Amino acid sequence: MAEKLDVKSLLDEFVRQANGEGLQTSTFPKEYRGFRVKVSFGKGSRARVPWIAFLGDRMTVMEGFFPSYLYYVSDKLLILAFGVSEGKA
Repeated sequence: MAEKLDVKSLLDEFVRQANGEGLQTSTFPKEYRGFRVKVSFGKGSRARVPWIAFLGDRMTVMEGFFPSYLYYVSDKLLILAFGVSEGKA
């Protein structure tokens, strides 16, 4: 990842890895402009729709709402979405 991080570089790297192989997320920053960053390419096997989320205070991907990018690999389509978790059962 580039030293001077901008959102374009972050998303370029995300899409590059989503189109490639591996589920590793450790090369991605933990924070970006005050938001926590969470990335998923799948667990155990590749996700059809990898995602990257930007979380504010007290938000988690399991509990909260947050801006996120979803990448539809088969269509090579990156969209900005408003992620809403389902909450705890």
